[in-house]
Amino acid sequence: MILAHENATIDCSLDSFTGKSIAAAASFDHGKINMKDSKMENLQGAAILSYESGEVILNNVVIENPSSAAIQLRENATFDFTDVTVNGCRDLACAILTVASGEMKKCNFINGATVGIEIENCGQLLIKDSKFCTNAVAGGSFHDNCMAVFENCEFSKNSQFEIDVSTAGSKPQFKKCTFSTASEALINVTNGAEPTFVDCTVSDGAKIGISITGSKPIFHNCDITGIAIAALSISGGATPVFERCNIHDNNNFAAQIHQQGTNVRFVDTSFINHSRSVAIIALNNAFVDCTRCKFEGTLQPHCEIRDQATVQLTSCDISSSTKGTGLQVHSTGILQLNDTNIHNQSYIFSPFLYSPSYVNPPSKSYSFPFPFFSPFKYSPSNVNTS
Repeated sequence: MILAHENATIDCSLDSFTGKSIAAAASFDHGKINMKDSKMENLQGAAILSYESGEVILNNVVIENPSSAAIQLRENATFDFTDVTVNGCRDLACAILTVASGEMKKCNFINGATVGIEIENCGQLLIKDSKFCTNAVAGGSFHDNCMAVFENCEFSKNSQFEIDVSTAGSKPQFKKCTFSTASEALINVTNGAEPTFVDCTVSDGAKIGISITGSKPIFHNCDITGIAIAALSISGGATPVFERCNIHDNNNFAAQIHQQGTNVRFVDTSFINHSRSVAIIALNNAFVDCTRCKFEGTLQPHCEIRDQATVQLTSCDISSSTKGTGLQVHSTGILQLNDTNIHNQSYIFSPFLYSPSYVNPPSKSYSFPFPFFSPFKYSPSNVNTS
């Protein structure tokens, strides 16, 4: 409908866009779109398209029910979005690809048919105070050298995952963000990704809070609570680090850690009030290193170690559990204690009387990655940019 290129600028204010087109507003070759207080609805095509050093500035813009990916930014496009809402997109709501850069503030990507936002091969992105909610697959998919920074963002009520982060070189950062209520995993990290989470809250998941497979995420000062099956599910040679985190009041395991090469480090982290199960179950050659960690309020042993897994506790505080000993080692498990305080153990526990039938290795019903989901890779090849 409108196209800016070769250093041209188009200013739009109080405008309305509807109907069929490749894109309602497009820019390339240093063209610039500056739009405010406008609405796009029921588009047969994309809403915003920018590529080859185009620029887009949006302020107070609403995009309703577009048929294609609503916002497509790629190939050195730059953008600055404030108060932008994409609602009910019938495709991917926002794709930021191939060295696009810019900032996004107070934006909403909601009620979409697939994913709220996808980012790949982009480094200079700052996304603040935005919401990615009630999308049919995930709030966000970040892969292939995604280096975006998210601050104070909400990912909630997305159908399968809140976010999926995958592939080596992907290092997005999440600061003071919240993740809640997805049906499978709130945070899914796979295939060598290295995201960082600082001061984040992960809560109220129907199955898994954080699933980590073969990856290296770092969590600082995060709160993980209200998860139904396992707050953490870590496997496949993953090497995550949790520092000063609070893992508490989950309905089953705090962490299930398994498989050869999986090496998990907890530092100054608390495991509190897992009143229906063990806190940590380590099995199948996994290694768990806890330093200055606190265990309290677990129904069964705080740590169950078996099948050649190793748990090392250094300067930890192990209080009593409700129905079991503080720690249980069996079936060739290995426990290493260094300067650890084990106290208030009033129950003498016989391994011959204990049958951990309530604990099963992860089954296909909630193993990761899920066979029905791969990182969402949108290719805008269907958009004719000629």
